[in-house]
Amino acid sequence: MKHFQPSGTLKLDTAAAQLATLPSLSQGELLEVDLSQISSADSAGVAVLLHWLRSARQQGAELRFSNLPTGLLGLIRLYDVDTLLPQTTASES
Repeated sequence: MKHFQPSGTLKLDTAAAQLATLPSLSQGELLEVDLSQISSADSAGVAVLLHWLRSARQQGAELRFSNLPTGLLGLIRLYDVDTLLPQTTASES
């Protein structure tokens, strides 16, 4: 399993730069995206996560999110996309 830990914010003003930070993946690879270093996020952050997920799938890889900040998790639930964004539970980490 490969690990990726973005940092900073996932907001409208940083979304474009954050999109490009996802590492290249190999076919069949699993990437855990640890969001514990994200200090704040808005709805653009949800779009970034969805973009990363789509990019991973296009590369034939699997992606899972862990340590989602409370505010970001709230937005994901508000937009009803929590079932689209695979999350690692504490027991899986």
